[in-house]
Amino acid sequence: MLHGHTAVRLETRGQRKLTILLFTQSVLTCACAALCFYTLYKVHHTEEAWHQIPVDKGIYLRYKIIDHSTYLNFTVTWNNSLRLEHGSEIMVPMAGPYVLYFCALVYGNDTKGNLTMSQGRTKISFELFASADGRCVRHQKVISLYEKEKVTFSFKNNYEQYLFLQELTVGLHYLLGAKDFGTPEYDPRD
Repeated sequence: MLHGHTAVRLETRGQRKLTILLFTQSVLTCACAALCFYTLYKVHHTEEAWHQIPVDKGIYLRYKIIDHSTYLNFTVTWNNSLRLEHGSEIMVPMAGPYVLYFCALVYGNDTKGNLTMSQGRTKISFELFASADGRCVRHQKVISLYEKEKVTFSFKNNYEQYLFLQELTVGLHYLLGAKDFGTPEYDPRD
């Protein structure tokens, strides 16, 4: 049996250990709660970033048959960031890589013609042949365009006057998504 002073000391030591144990438990509980809130916060913000739809910049056009003109005229089917001016000029606001794709239906006397895309001094031509079965000819190409310059399309018969562009759909899409890089300026002194 413990008497007097020894019993009080043991009781006090037990209370101290209990106090330290409760304090440690409280700190660990707060740390776990903070970690849970931080994890929920990060998951919520990451999900928001994943749910943001990437910006698709481009234009989708359909050929509009009119009397002979230098450039082909189009109507806009879909458009985001690029715009059609005067029915025949596509204004390109961002420099960089684009994917150009089209579906063309040409009819006439088994000859060929050229569909040409022009931007400034850059010209890209595609040879198109008359289609006997009435199917569209599909082409695609990755091209590099300059910002704030107009893109035009023209069609020319190579050999005979009896070749006609009956149908044409054109798509032009920016490949860098939401990124926009300007063309570096050329300094001849470098």
